Amino acid sequence: LNVARTLGIDLPPEAGEKTWAQFVQAPDEATTSMHTDFLSEKGVTELESLTGYVVREAHASRVAVPTYENMYRYLSNTALLLHYKGVDQ
Repeated sequence: LNVARTLGIDLPPEAGEKTWAQFVQAPDEATTSMHTDFLSEKGVTELESLTGYVVREAHASRVAVPTYENMYRYLSNTALLLHYKGVDQ
């Protein structure tokens, strides 16, 4: 939320709470489109347009996003492995 606010994106004050409530109430078998991308092992994901974007904008705005940075680092390594797995087949 801090990155969005720094970029001038006007979010309602309850945006974070509403998002968390949706996450907590989701069924156990629910997943995301990015997770589905990784499970497909095709090597094409939304990583750059979702997580990478937040990390890059946070760095440019000097906003700390350590959780996003860790997710991005881990998922980038996973995406690279999947890419090469697809190339080698």
